[in-house]
Amino acid sequence: MDKKNRQPVISIEELEERARELVTPIDFDALIRAGVMEKHRAWYKILKMDELPAHAKAKIYKIKTDDKETLVQFRAPSKRLTKVLDGKRGKG
Repeated sequence: MDKKNRQPVISIEELEERARELVTPIDFDALIRAGVMEKHRAWYKILKMDELPAHAKAKIYKIKTDDKETLVQFRAPSKRLTKVLDGKRGKG
């Protein structure tokens, strides 16, 4: 394929949106109170996947699933990415 005709896999806007999702903290207490998930030791049982916010879905890094339940673990918000986005906001 000719380099001139290549399309980017992801746009800058999509990349920035993904970055914002990764730095947005998850309000675990609110999601538990809303019945979206339950705490199970180091895991969270997802009760309503369709109600899990996009920024929380973006941070899922481990999944255990069977016929009865889906358990997930989440990444912590990226401190480095937060600094990059804060620096970008300051320059704009």
